Amino acid sequence: MSRVGHHAPNVLVHVREPYAVGSIVSLINGLGLADAEHIACFADFFGGPTVTLRFRAANGELLAHATVPDTLGRGESTPCNPVQLTVHGRRTPPLIGADLLRRLHQLLNIDLAPPLPRDVQSCVLRRHGWRVQSVTHTATVDRAQNFPSELTATKNRKRWTITFHYTGKVTLDRAGPRALARCLRAGPRYVIAG
Repeated sequence: MSRVGHHAPNVLVHVREPYAVGSIVSLINGLGLADAEHIACFADFFGGPTVTLRFRAANGELLAHATVPDTLGRGESTPCNPVQLTVHGRRTPPLIGADLLRRLHQLLNIDLAPPLPRDVQSCVLRRHGWRVQSVTHTATVDRAQNFPSELTATKNRKRWTITFHYTGKVTLDRAGPRALARCLRAGPRYVIAG
């Protein structure tokens, strides 16, 4: 789960594939201690998401959870913004996550800091001639079924549908103009070294 500030979570991913779960556990187990006592953190940075990882048993029981504040918005964890791990209700010493968020991004093919619909809407609305609307799904569906958020952006009788997937990916139904593409890249971004 990923959230920016006190807003509702905007990325929610369930990982059940054994390889991916094992890889995430291995990444967490390999983190070193954050020796924050010997480091001065002068500024209080903000801008990126706070990512929460929950580890559950097969029966759904919560075994552990980790909170990773990405205060700089670059996908990095340092002694000044350490990972806080809690196992069976007991907090461990703070850990340095280093590039943990970028590794999760790459492993799971997700975006933990996507632009939000309201950000895209305000960005596009600033441009003369754009009309942006939320999409309402009216098809008869099971009440429990949820659709990802969608917007339509219209300019000069051309229309694009923007979909905000639960994995954090934001897609257009077809290639759009540069102004629209810039709005979809708004917010903190992670650069994946490949």
